[in-house]
Amino acid sequence: MKRSNCHSQNEKVSKEKESDLELTPHFTEVTMNRIALLVVLACVAPVSAVDPLVELNAANRAAYRFVQIEVLAKSGPIIVQSGDELILIHKGKRDGKTVIAKVYHDRKAIAHVSLGLWVLLAPGDRDLDDMRREHLTTIRERIGKAKLYFEKLELAPEVRDRQLRILNESDAFIGVTLEAGKVSREKLLAFIAKVKPDTMVNAKEAGVAQLDSMHAQVSEWRKSLSPEEWKSLRIVIIGAQMPRVQNLATQYSARLLGEKGECRRIIYAESLWDEPKALNLLATHQIDEGVARTFFGKDDRMNMDLLADVATEYIKRMKFEE
Repeated sequence: MKRSNCHSQNEKVSKEKESDLELTPHFTEVTMNRIALLVVLACVAPVSAVDPLVELNAANRAAYRFVQIEVLAKSGPIIVQSGDELILIHKGKRDGKTVIAKVYHDRKAIAHVSLGLWVLLAPGDRDLDDMRREHLTTIRERIGKAKLYFEKLELAPEVRDRQLRILNESDAFIGVTLEAGKVSREKLLAFIAKVKPDTMVNAKEAGVAQLDSMHAQVSEWRKSLSPEEWKSLRIVIIGAQMPRVQNLATQYSARLLGEKGECRRIIYAESLWDEPKALNLLATHQIDEGVARTFFGKDDRMNMDLLADVATEYIKRMKFEE
């Protein structure tokens, strides 16, 4: 059956509406009214026959989406930590500040040298293939440039000496490995042991620099918020999966707000690198808290799979080959 022009047009409108519904960092009453109209239009049923349950589900999802946007529009202050930036979203305004100092990136870059060499060459005791030889050559060339950089940089002597020790040890280890044409596990482990203390000091200095920069900016913003606004502050941390446990920004946020860690006020947006998507997750947490309380009697129940209890019970009765 040929689909009607009305159905095609409705599909086109729906796609446009979906684009229009993308969350933005700040909202206005005009925006909210426009969004409400777009959501209604997106839910208008097409003329041609489609699965009525698919349409019903789409209407419910559109309603949920509308409430997400509404919740954010009425939300109190929000701080988003994303990469080098802290962003305050409050009263329709977005104030983004770069808070990660260059010292953080400098220390991290040097700390990554030994880590990178271990990943490239572990577990050791094997011949170098062409690709590893090429990577080692490139790293060694850039170590040479980094040494010149630190020799000219104005730093405390002990700080400069530490960077040069790591670079010189790395340069020497790469040279021996390239000349031998193979990776000695014994020499690889000896190299790591030698640079590890200085590398850990670099990591500590990078973390302290990040925390000091973040705290200075948040303290400045706090002066502009009333006590009531501060109590309603929520924080969204955008980060990768691996550093989620005891994440630096999460620990700082917990201390700042008097919480134990991730909670209703501190949301870790894992791998959601787009700011609107991270804010969307914040709204989802706020909505689902009410859903969980109403349907399950527990504020955090929606942090679990809705089907978790069913799975736990039914899997016990399923038959599996041993």
